[in-house]
Amino acid sequence: MIIKKLILILIILILISSQQTSGAEENNSDKYTFDNYGGEEFTPQPMEFGENLKDQEKDESLSISTNERKHVLLQFYDYPTENQRKLLEQRGVQLLEGVAPYTVLVSMPKDVTSADLPAESGLRWMGPIPVENKYDRTYSLDVPAWARTENGEVKLAIHFYEDVDSKDSTSIVKKYSENYSTPSNFRPWLYRTTINETNITLIASEDAVQHLGYFGADDFSESDFVDYDTVTEEEAEITEYTFENYGREVYTPEPMEFGENIKIQEKNGLQATSETGKNATERKHVLLQFYTIPNDEQLELLEQYGVHRVGIAADYTYIFSMPASLTPADLPAESGLRWMGPILVENKYESLNVPERAKTENGQIELIIYFYKDVTSQEALSLARNYSSTKPQFYDYVSVAYGIVTDESNIISIASEDIVQQIGFPEPENIPADSDLNDSKQSPGLELSFVFLSILFALFIIKRRI
Repeated sequence: MIIKKLILILIILILISSQQTSGAEENNSDKYTFDNYGGEEFTPQPMEFGENLKDQEKDESLSISTNERKHVLLQFYDYPTENQRKLLEQRGVQLLEGVAPYTVLVSMPKDVTSADLPAESGLRWMGPIPVENKYDRTYSLDVPAWARTENGEVKLAIHFYEDVDSKDSTSIVKKYSENYSTPSNFRPWLYRTTINETNITLIASEDAVQHLGYFGADDFSESDFVDYDTVTEEEAEITEYTFENYGREVYTPEPMEFGENIKIQEKNGLQATSETGKNATERKHVLLQFYTIPNDEQLELLEQYGVHRVGIAADYTYIFSMPASLTPADLPAESGLRWMGPILVENKYESLNVPERAKTENGQIELIIYFYKDVTSQEALSLARNYSSTKPQFYDYVSVAYGIVTDESNIISIASEDIVQQIGFPEPENIPADSDLNDSKQSPGLELSFVFLSILFALFIIKRRI
């Protein structure tokens, strides 16, 4: 009799647990909801992935061309692990930036569909970027009066994705207007143009365009319409090279001489391109400032010396990764360089005042370490382990970042590490738990139900033996 009552109680608990699980799963779907997807709230339905991959080994014709690309949104069930990201990279998928919880803006081969992406990558949904989300965030299609010219055209700023080649972006702009410029600022993927208002939607529909904006008459004149390649050193104002915050101070670097060692090499009949630097394993991150926005030829020239752009710092100033032994004398003057300098530790953190929310019970602090995008996950994890008293948690699913628990006295030391780009203090709940780092979709309620069923089965066996 007692056993029957226990069985009845367990059945009731199972039913309650199932109901709670169902409700939890329903509420859990909110984490996949877009607040604004084409102007509306939208929760995408899960999709099937990897159908074409099942027979890929038998059919080599399923290989995808990576020449033409497109930009789409990919949503994951959870924060993707390093292995899941690598699976996508093998299919030509480049993660660009996070746009919503578990949702990433990506660049991928144009012909790739959900059926071509591995289900093991943890993907939940794949969808287009609505044109409505590319319009000016304040005015949308309602062109403000200050953004109109005297003849009724619209002053439009076109922002392209960073992975779009400058030749492609220029070609797109020319389709709609011959009156355009690349403003003298730190964003080479930004174009300013005057166009017919009817072309706004057509431009936003271009896959390579990330978003649009308007600008006023005070920011724009006919004299702005010059090719940045033709701007000379003498024409550039000294204020354009000033840092508003370089180590917490306003700073204008003095021009430097570049290429002295290259001249000596050429004079002695030696190879000017540094093959040693190009293949160097030890690297460093520095700031390089140009006289004007560098063009593709200048960047390619630097790449011959193993110098790669990895980020933006200020007007005409970029973060570069280069062989540790290179100095200004080793870099070609033809690359348009004006100044080379270190990345100051003070610019890697906002404040040394640790907020209460980032302090742990044992007196340590929670810290997020962001690494430069050319740093491998192995290098990043190794450094994070050196400073963390607990297992470092993979934090960001677009850039390489780890959440750690460490002593407050380590902040400066961590920021001083060359491969560290930025450090910050997270909300405690923002560091994913270990359970966030696997591919399991099983809910706690289902696990509880399994336990109840196991007990029920055991009681059934006991009753039979009695």
